[in-house]
Amino acid sequence: MAEAFDRLLAEAEHATFSGWDFSWLQGRLVEERDNSWDYPAIVRDAFRGVRSVLDLGTGGGERLSALSPLPPETYATESYALNVPLARARLEPLGVRVVATGSEDEVPFEDAMFDLVIDRHTGAPATEIHRVLRAGGRYITEQVGSGHYWELIALLRGEDLCSPPPSSLGPFRRQLEEGGLHVTDARECYPSTRVLDVGAIVYYLHAIPWVVPEFSMESHRGRLRTIHERIQACGELRLTGHYLLLAASK
Repeated sequence: MAEAFDRLLAEAEHATFSGWDFSWLQGRLVEERDNSWDYPAIVRDAFRGVRSVLDLGTGGGERLSALSPLPPETYATESYALNVPLARARLEPLGVRVVATGSEDEVPFEDAMFDLVIDRHTGAPATEIHRVLRAGGRYITEQVGSGHYWELIALLRGEDLCSPPPSSLGPFRRQLEEGGLHVTDARECYPSTRVLDVGAIVYYLHAIPWVVPEFSMESHRGRLRTIHERIQACGELRLTGHYLLLAASK
């Protein structure tokens, strides 16, 4: 068992990650979202009749490119410098202009420039989204909620938690409304996720370090071993995801 544990950690540590490509986790971290919404389908439907769209925090452009054909005036922002050339290589052949920004909060466009603003798992101030939308324009976002994988966070921090934190749906909705937007849809879901090996956790936390900012394989090795032993005994570790879907208009 010790040999398998060390091998899984080494595989995850040396696995490459770029953009928002999580294909390495296929078969290792399995999310069951059969009863939730279909974000790509919602956005494709919103494209109808739209001329200009802005995708906030496009990553490597993987998700936006999968939505093609795109509206004629499509822009994307990305604040992580290493993702910008990936996004440009993937999106510019589709006619998308990729704009590098200094932070996720930066929305460097003229007032009332877009019919639609979209973002998935990133964000920007509601006042900025309101500013760049035309009258009647729409905003669609999917966000990771406050309770996402709360069991994993508790395990890694050695906390004895028995329930997730309060939902962030209400506060997120209020932020949009206080920014001048009219919320037309606000939903959340809690899909179950099956983790099939401890390497998936290491890879996930390296790719998204803000989930457990203090995480390192060295300082958390003992707790990772406990998780590994649980997976070996039960065949999997069950986690609870938490996602928000909000739509708003100007």
